[in-house]
Amino acid sequence: MPCWAAGEQHEPCPLRAPRGNYAAFVAVTPTQARTHLQGQLRTGCAARFHCGRPASSPNPIDRFSSRNDRPYRWSIRSLPCSAPRRSVPFQFLPNRRRVRMGADGVRAASARSGAHDVSTPAVSESLSAETGLAADPGQYAEALAALNDAYCLGKGELMRQMGWRAVPAMWRTLADAYPTITAVVDKHNYHRKEVRLTYPELHEEIRAFAAGLQLQSAGSLQQGDRIALFSENSYRWLVADQAIMWNGAASAVRGTAAPVPELAYILEHSEAAALVVDTPDVLDKLLKNEEARRSVERRVRFVVVLWRGDSIRLSSVEALPDTVSIYAYEDVLALGKQALTAAATGSAADNGLPAGFGVTPQADPDDMATLLYTSGTTGRPKAAMLTHRNLLHQVYSCSFSQTRWPWQRIQDALPGEVMVNILPCWHVFERTGEYYAYSRGVTMVYSKLLHFREDLTRHKPHMLVGVPRLFENIHNAVKAQVAKATRARRMLIGFFLFISTLYVLLRRRRDGALYDRRVGLFERLAAAAVLLLLWPMHLLADRIAWRRIRKAAVGGRMRTMVSGGGALAMYLENFFEAIGLLILVGYGLTETSPVVCNRRREHCVRGTAGWPVSGTEFRITDPDTRQALPAGQTGLICVRGEQVFRGYFRDAEATARAIDAERFFDTGDLGFISPHTGDVVITGRYKDIIVLSNGENIEPSPLENALLQSDFVDQVMLVGQDQRALGALIVPNLEKMQDAQLITSTYREQLEKLRSEAVSGPGIADRVVQEEMLHESAELQKFWNVETTLRHEIAASIEMRPGFVPLERIARFRLILAPFTVENGMLTQTLKVKRNVVGERYAELIQSMYRSD
Repeated sequence: MPCWAAGEQHEPCPLRAPRGNYAAFVAVTPTQARTHLQGQLRTGCAARFHCGRPASSPNPIDRFSSRNDRPYRWSIRSLPCSAPRRSVPFQFLPNRRRVRMGADGVRAASARSGAHDVSTPAVSESLSAETGLAADPGQYAEALAALNDAYCLGKGELMRQMGWRAVPAMWRTLADAYPTITAVVDKHNYHRKEVRLTYPELHEEIRAFAAGLQLQSAGSLQQGDRIALFSENSYRWLVADQAIMWNGAASAVRGTAAPVPELAYILEHSEAAALVVDTPDVLDKLLKNEEARRSVERRVRFVVVLWRGDSIRLSSVEALPDTVSIYAYEDVLALGKQALTAAATGSAADNGLPAGFGVTPQADPDDMATLLYTSGTTGRPKAAMLTHRNLLHQVYSCSFSQTRWPWQRIQDALPGEVMVNILPCWHVFERTGEYYAYSRGVTMVYSKLLHFREDLTRHKPHMLVGVPRLFENIHNAVKAQVAKATRARRMLIGFFLFISTLYVLLRRRRDGALYDRRVGLFERLAAAAVLLLLWPMHLLADRIAWRRIRKAAVGGRMRTMVSGGGALAMYLENFFEAIGLLILVGYGLTETSPVVCNRRREHCVRGTAGWPVSGTEFRITDPDTRQALPAGQTGLICVRGEQVFRGYFRDAEATARAIDAERFFDTGDLGFISPHTGDVVITGRYKDIIVLSNGENIEPSPLENALLQSDFVDQVMLVGQDQRALGALIVPNLEKMQDAQLITSTYREQLEKLRSEAVSGPGIADRVVQEEMLHESAELQKFWNVETTLRHEIAASIEMRPGFVPLERIARFRLILAPFTVENGMLTQTLKVKRNVVGERYAELIQSMYRSD
């Protein structure tokens, strides 16, 4: 059965695939590589392995035993099953400190579409056998030194060998590895006082808060309990989250911006034994909801307020029964510190703590670590159960580098570098991104949306994790700054952007980095020749313009930007690459912890989601028959690996629908494996497909991304289910319309004022204001120049797309002034449009588009 994997090869596959396909990715440890070569020698197949350069030793096993710094480029030219026409090199890089690295430092490409089925549990067991570096002081010291090495490629595999059984177990290692590095900077907290903690200080605070939670519960906090955690970004959120896990409990998380009924549902559905909230106001708001109040009175044993302010004496709080105690963060922390201090000199049991509590987290790898309620675009949220094994897989396996030269630093985050946190830290993408960054010794700066630009300028981050909307905002901010420049400067920057964009497009051809076709040798040579001519102008553009723009936009030190949570439009890919910013795209879901594939520095094929991460299998199936499809054909994406969740909490039926008997998880996304590069290409969401009345299926996301390239389109959602043609709901950019003299400044101010009056959610805003918004939207569209200009923009954006077909033509549209926001319920917390909510809100408007049909 065709599938695509990253993991250990177990058995040769008898199937053969078409020439040139890439189907499987194998990541092995040095021990596994030597064992595999030994097996090949015994079977007489070792001659099929070829080294990229002559080696002094005739025995290929000796080459893996070398301890110098020269990288060995190996490629598997032929395997028992058919091999790719162009083998993909992988590299084992011996570490300078003689610490044996593994999966992150070894990469190979094996069979094609008839690939090996990889058994993830077997991979896990083989790697677990190599754990326990902390038990040997000598190896542990070498390992800590390797974690600080900017040239060490195998840090993820090294961490896997540390013996961490739970996520909080990593903090002791990190405190030893990075004793002087600042771990967190939190200036925009509730008290508006900057907090800085080093890794040892953060480790001690987590331990103390975990002990305080155990003591405040009087020992009733048991392994497997759920604790609801409702808070926004702050270092105390991280401390609470890790302390809950330390106790063997699971955190049921959500942000405070979520609607109160949703928070109440999570509190009830998770059967939370305790509640941790951001501020007293959040608690007060929650307790005024009848469902939430009943949940608190029935199950919750105690409440912790992270930022108490002057007082937590509120009327709704005082009315709680005596069985529910309320504590402030500071009180829990002080109690825990006192207990740990006493335990260091006496018996931990005498202080109400289990033996060894302050040293080892009370959790196992397969224990539930967190409940994440999917902020999906349809239906009521489901609770995905993620284990410690799921989350630790992301720390071990995610990497931005696959190879390096001896003089080249790895692309992964390095100790002491800075990352600015802007996404909700409870969301799985930001959350595992934080775990990854902390494991590499990064300084995390907790920011807020209002202070994001200020923090980019002040802290000059090296790494940024965001969703496509965030990068759209950065792009728009750059365009706005350029628009304020003189005419001559604007023309110069436009010329430089044309040259640099052409340069990067040709560079992709030279490197063969196109997922949709094979680049021939002649085309590569031609592209290389033109690149030589363009290189001086591109270098001049970087010196004159791009360096200043990078400094103004993201601080000037940015090494890696990571985009996830949605498709990144190609115009953003081209723009950031042209100005010299590396943007890597990953793909995954809440249920997969989330990353299942991502691009690397050395293999960054634009328009794709990259190669599978280590230990992950991909299977592309037909949506109707569920039969596996070969490379290049679009189908449902199914994945299997260590990061796939346990299931949905209290929903066995939904779990059975999502995970089949072979443990493959149905992502619900459509995509294919490129037969030319082996990258995963996401084409859309199966449930979001618009089926026209003629039975044709249209994927809306690529068309919406194309429309967003227009300056006049701020947000857009395509409609047309069961209709003859596509339509669009467009939120216009009033500022750009004024600049283009489509509307006057007075009229724009009138519309902006109307917008500000209707920013609240449905049922809160005045109905009259809502109706007036719809009326003004219709009046705006009646302007002849507005209608004509937008029709031209829509046609240019859609019909100029590569591969355009007439069915994709947008025949009609309607303008709406009210933007899609999280507050009005039309965006998820990761800024995805909730199509069902928007469709219901504007059902009559959508019907009016098609009444003439």
